[in-house]
Amino acid sequence: MNRREFLESGSLAGAGLFGRGIAGGSAVVLGGALIGMASSAKAAGYWTESQNLNNLKMASEFSMREYAKEFPDMKTSKEFSSQLGEVKFSEIQRSRSNDWIKRAFSFAESALAEVPPSFEESPEREGALMILDYPSILDDKTKNTPQSAKDAWMNAMKEVYGNRCERLKNFLEEPAPSEGVDIFKLYNMGVILKSSGECIAIDFRSQYGIPFSPTDIELLVKSVDALFITHFHADHTDIALIEALLKAGKNVFAPDPKAISKDLAEKYPNNFVEIYSEGGERIVQIGSATVRMFGGHQGKGCLNNVYLLEMGGLKLVHTGDNANINLYDKIGSEHKVDVLMPALWERMISVIARTRPSKVIPLHELELGHQPHARVEHRWAYDQISYMKLTDPEQIKNLQPGMRVQIEEFKSVWNKELPKFTVLTRGEKVRVLPQ
Repeated sequence: MNRREFLESGSLAGAGLFGRGIAGGSAVVLGGALIGMASSAKAAGYWTESQNLNNLKMASEFSMREYAKEFPDMKTSKEFSSQLGEVKFSEIQRSRSNDWIKRAFSFAESALAEVPPSFEESPEREGALMILDYPSILDDKTKNTPQSAKDAWMNAMKEVYGNRCERLKNFLEEPAPSEGVDIFKLYNMGVILKSSGECIAIDFRSQYGIPFSPTDIELLVKSVDALFITHFHADHTDIALIEALLKAGKNVFAPDPKAISKDLAEKYPNNFVEIYSEGGERIVQIGSATVRMFGGHQGKGCLNNVYLLEMGGLKLVHTGDNANINLYDKIGSEHKVDVLMPALWERMISVIARTRPSKVIPLHELELGHQPHARVEHRWAYDQISYMKLTDPEQIKNLQPGMRVQIEEFKSVWNKELPKFTVLTRGEKVRVLPQ
C-alpha cells in the first residue's frame, strides 16, 4: 500500500485526512477508531473541541509511523523509528501533551529537506506534505481550543520556520541562473522570480506570526527590482515591505493601491502604481522582463490582477485569487505558458485546462490567517492531480459536482501529457529551464 492508498483507505485507526479544500467541499474523514470521535467535529473541519484536537494528534502520529515504515531508508524515518521503543502509541493516545505539534512539524520538514522540490513525482514529498497538514489546521482562532495548545502551536511554528528568512537571504545573495528562472516561495502565494536579468516579487509577504526583521526588509529592498500585488487582501500584502520599497524608489504595482494603503498611495503616487484594466491587458517593462497584466477580480469589490511574466526565456503566470475564469482563455490562446502558479482552491483544473501550461506550482495552501476550514491542505493539491488522471467515466461521474464540471472541461480540451507539478512549502525553491 503506497502513501496515497494508505491515506485514502480509512481502514486503520488514525488514518489521515481527506482533502477538505473549500473548492471541493469534501469533509474531514478519519479512519477506523477515530470516526466516532470525529462525528462531533464542526462542519467542514473546524477542530474546536479537545477530543478533535486529540484526533489531529493521533492521526499525525499514526501517519508518521506509517511514513517511517514506507520509507525506512530516509534519515528522518530512521531517527523517528529509533524513538518508537521509547514512545508507545498507547501512551501518546492517553497523553494530553502538546508535544505532537512540534513533532509533526519537525518530522515533515526534516523529510522535505531530504527530498528537495522537483517536477518529478515524489511519494516521499507527498507524504511529508500531508503530515504537515495535521498540525497546520489546529484551530488557534476559537476559545474552545486550550490556550496551552495555541501557545505550543505558535512556539513550534516559530521554532521550525524561524530560519526561513535565512533561506531567503541565501536565495537573494546566490548567483542568478544563467538561463531560466529560480522560483522561491516564502508563504501563501508570495514568490520571488529570479533570472539572469531581473528579480521580481509577487504577493510577497512575511510568514504568519513571524514578521520580517529590519534586516530582512533591507535585503529585499536591495535585491528586488519590483513588487507586483494581485489584490489588496492581507494574506497577499506586507505593508512594512511595501513602504520600504516605495521609500527606496522601487515600484510597487497593484490594481488598487488605495485599497492596500491610502496613506502610501497618496504619499508615493509615482511609484505605487495603479495597474488595472477590467477584462483587458496592460504591459510593464522591468529591465528585460515583460510583465503583462490581465484585469480580473476575486469577488465583488476586490479587483485582482493575473500577471504573465516573460523572463529568463520563460512565460510564467501568477493568478492571485482571480475568479474571472474567462481571462484564461485569452492567455492560453495567445501565449505558450511554461509555468502556471494558481490558487489551488480557485478552480485550478479549469485554469490549467484553459492556459495549457507545461508545469504547475499550486499556491495558497495553509494560509494560517484563515479559519481552519479554509486552510486548504496540501492534500487538496494532490487530490486534484489524481482527479486529472481519471479515465473511468463512472469515477468522474461520482465526483463532487463542482469538481466533476472541471474534470469534464479538462478532458474535453486536454489531449497531451499532464503538466508536471511541484508543490512548494515555506522557504523552498525550484529552478525552471526553457524547454
